[in-house]
Amino acid sequence: MSIYEQTKNWLLDIFFPPLCVACGAMLGGGRKYRCFCRGCFDSIKIQNRFMCVFCSSPSSAGNTCPFCIKKNYLDQLLSAVEYGGMVRVAIKETKYRYIKNIAEDLSRLFAKFILKNIKSGKLEFTGREVILPVPLTRLRFNRRGFNQAMVLAERVGLDAGLETGDGILVKKFGLLNQADIKTKSERIKNASGKYECIKPESVTGKVIWLIDDVATTGATLNDCARALKSAGARRVVGLVMAKGKLRPKAGSRN
Repeated sequence: MSIYEQTKNWLLDIFFPPLCVACGAMLGGGRKYRCFCRGCFDSIKIQNRFMCVFCSSPSSAGNTCPFCIKKNYLDQLLSAVEYGGMVRVAIKETKYRYIKNIAEDLSRLFAKFILKNIKSGKLEFTGREVILPVPLTRLRFNRRGFNQAMVLAERVGLDAGLETGDGILVKKFGLLNQADIKTKSERIKNASGKYECIKPESVTGKVIWLIDDVATTGATLNDCARALKSAGARRVVGLVMAKGKLRPKAGSRN
């Protein structure tokens, strides 16, 4: 960090004292995390139990089950934590209030999770994998100023010694925000055919690590995997910060 950036952060901390995004406690100087107190960050529990993202059947390494893989494209999904409590608040602050520092804090936990699963053998690692973030449309990227999936991907790439690809996978316009859609069938329909691989030479024959912040039904990751496999990718693994659950519509008993 440059002297200018250190000075700027010091002045900001004086006039706008930083608070923990989870508990609201004031954060002191020399802190390890930008947006969390040590206690809150260390209390986030890492996942060690996984399932098929499409049918929720138990899967020790999050592999798509033999039945679901016949009609889907995503081979595996590993999620670091459940999408609840302080994690839910933090991710929403990142996505809708555009606080990049939160994504940077979470990326450290995420990279630790990835390395743990490489060591345990749940995530195959050869050192030749290609890391790709799930892309935003140009309009959403310009509005937010960053892609939170890219922040996560860059940290994983740095810690795993892999390059992070950008501009390989693109998102077409006309896709509604998945968070605004409350049923699984509508999410699948909304995400279908909305992603495209424009640099097939970068993915042909490769194993792709596809990075995103949250997966709920897996529809977005699955359509990205479709585009990548159509371009020649051998295997597509989804790696997400959190696994969410669909909340029923108001008045619904299901």
